[in-house]
This record gives sequence, structure tokens and C-alpha cells, in this order.
Amino acid sequence: MEPGALTAAGLGDLPRRGGPRDLERDYRAGQERAVAGLSIGGYGAMAYAFRNPGVFGAAASYSGAIDMLQGGTPMGIQSILVSQGLGAYDLWGNEYANRFRWMSHNPADNVEALRGVELYVSCGNGQPGPLDPPGQEYEAHEASSLESSRSFTDRLRQQGIAVTTNYYGNGTHAWERELHASWPTLARGWASRRRTCSGRAAAGRPGTHPREHATSKIVVLGGCERQARVALHESAEQLVDLGEHVDAELDA
Repeated sequence: MEPGALTAAGLGDLPRRGGPRDLERDYRAGQERAVAGLSIGGYGAMAYAFRNPGVFGAAASYSGAIDMLQGGTPMGIQSILVSQGLGAYDLWGNEYANRFRWMSHNPADNVEALRGVELYVSCGNGQPGPLDPPGQEYEAHEASSLESSRSFTDRLRQQGIAVTTNYYGNGTHAWERELHASWPTLARGWASRRRTCSGRAAAGRPGTHPREHATSKIVVLGGCERQARVALHESAEQLVDLGEHVDAELDA
């Protein structure tokens, strides 16, 4: 995540680089889209979805900070800013003095905009789990993500908005299993947003992606260290296998 990106008031707007238009033009991506994110990227996935109505048919968060005003989440965001060499209030200001601004970017305060989007939310509790290596220590930030995620999904259900959840107990920031588990939800979202292609020509740069396919899907992954990583694949297996290749192309 580049420090400059954190200071943008429009965080949650689609990225200038690697956004849907670029992907449709350069990678022959289709218009059936889903967005998914890990950790702070889980916030990004839900923020992209609610701030860009109609763009994504599905959104998923793995161990995400989704209710930005829940418990210690604001402090966690401020610590990320400081770790990037920025001021603690450089994003949206103070969470109390600038409450409305925080709320305007907070998925949990804008759940109505997610009605009709297929949603998937999962998180562990921070205790070492079956997918963690030997010696894994307790992760307090995973426990914080669990509180934030639960607050978000509680808000959804209070408003009668459907969401698939998997709060699986012991586990830390391990997300690959959850990507596979969320695949049916993402696929349902694509199906619900299926529409006729506009007929615009897709340029398609030869050799930039191993599969130049007019119906490729869009998935955006993110974490604390990156704003977004974009991959185009037709299955979860391809996403996992080829993600590093697409990362390299976007970084080139």
C-alpha cells in the first residue's frame, strides 16, 4: 500500500490502476465481477462494493476490518498510517471530531448499499489453528478483526440483508482456505450480474496474461501491505496458482 493512497478522501473508490476499465481493455475481462480482500483488504472489498453500486455482484472479506468504528479498529487503522510514515489522522481525521466522514466510508454504516450483493465474511479468533505452522502465537489483530467482522454482519442481519459467514474459531490470518470456501458465493454474485457485453473492442495485450478470455472474472485481493492485487481467473484454483504472475504484471 503506497502511503499516498492512504491520504485519499475517496478511499473505497475504484483504483486508478488495475480497475475494471483497464482490465476489460487490457486483459479482455468480462463484466461479471466480484471483489474480495484479506485483512484491511476486507474493508477495501466491502468499501469498493458499497461505494460503486452495480459494479460488483459479490464481495468477500477474510479476517477483515469491516466496521471501521468498532472497538479498537480506529486505533488499528491509525497504527497502519503511522507505520507508513503518515500522521495518525491523515486518512479521515479524528474518529470523534470527524465522525460523519468516518461513517461515510464505513461499510457497517452503509449496509443498505450492499443489498442485493452476494456477501461472504469469515474470520478466526486469533488462537493458533489447524492451518497455522508450529509455534504460531496468538494474534490480537485477528481477534480485533473478528469483533469488527461480527459487528458488520450483525448490522447486515438487522437490516435483513443476506450474508454468508464462517467464524471458524481457532485461526489466524490464513486466507487461502476461505477463498475456496467463498467461491460459491462469488460465483452466485457473478451469475446475478450477468449481462450482455457492450460490444466494445477489448485491446488485449498479447502475452500479458496466460488466458486472454472474454469472460474472465475480476477478483481483487488486498492486505495491509498492498492497496490491491488484481487477478483474472475462472476458478479458485487458477486464482491461487496464477496470482503471483498477475501481481508481477501489475508491478511491471
